Amino acid sequence: MLSVAVEDSFARKIDELIASSPDAKLVVLLYENKARHVCGIIRGERPIDLLELTHGFEPTGSREEVRVCLQEKTIVQVEHELIDQLKHAIQNRA
Repeated sequence: MLSVAVEDSFARKIDELIASSPDAKLVVLLYENKARHVCGIIRGERPIDLLELTHGFEPTGSREEVRVCLQEKTIVQVEHELIDQLKHAIQNRA
């Protein structure tokens, strides 16, 4: 696993992205850890419930920020699967 310091650095990057894009309601940051698992930090604003929207990815965290980690998939596969699921779930809520 990546060190806590590196993951905290990723969380700060999300803060920077949100600050520079105030209209963003959802931010997804994907990365590959030392074990070559694809992991992600997803942050969103209420009323979005990220635990609900990412349930198929076994998320940990809170309604506003979740972390996921998947084995045996490429970062491109995870990107497509995760983004498609999030888009679909958000569109169905609208």
